[in-house]
Amino acid sequence: MPPMTVVFRGTRADLRRALAAVPTTLAGRGRDTVGAALGVQLRLSTAVLSQVHQDFLTKSRGGVGKDGVKWTPLDPKTVAGRKRTAKESAALKKRRKAGEKLTALGYYGSRVVDVLRDTARLLRSLTPGTDGRAFNPDQIVRTPPGEVIVGTNVPYAGAHQNGTKYIPARPFLPVRGRIPLAYMPAIGLAAARGVARAVVLLLGGRPYLWIPGSGTLILLPRELFA
Repeated sequence: MPPMTVVFRGTRADLRRALAAVPTTLAGRGRDTVGAALGVQLRLSTAVLSQVHQDFLTKSRGGVGKDGVKWTPLDPKTVAGRKRTAKESAALKKRRKAGEKLTALGYYGSRVVDVLRDTARLLRSLTPGTDGRAFNPDQIVRTPPGEVIVGTNVPYAGAHQNGTKYIPARPFLPVRGRIPLAYMPAIGLAAARGVARAVVLLLGGRPYLWIPGSGTLILLPRELFA
């Protein structure tokens, strides 16, 4: 695919000033009339939540997340207390009728179920929206100047994240707020695309960079804007 470009109308000095202002603007300390900083923040929120969501699914199924965390399996009593289907109940009745001595705890407690997905409320609260913004009341997506904050409002989330006297810790968010290195490629790509798009907006929103009278044309890769 041919590269994309951004047009800039002005002198070299104007261009240097415009580019020098980009970091300050994206950090939330400069004038931003086109929402360039917010665009970067929303891309980052989506990228972080996507990594958290993928890791949640992996850990809930007994695997090790990209953050190196493996959750403690559910107690058989907890598994036995999960919702029972009519098919499961009929199968237990049939096996007992055939002479097998099965207890409800032994039968239902041995089922393979996903951890922390009894209602899926917690997982849904960590599912990224299509535009980066929070899409349900349980989700936290905040974009104060220079920051991106994501999380969950589910009341019992903290008990599972940190553990209690009766519940083992099953961290689904980065421990101590430190982003795992394994998350960084996806987050870095989102940041690169967001910054590239921000530069386009801050330089006038055109798809190529041209310095009039200089004979200079700067081409920017199309994939940065995907």
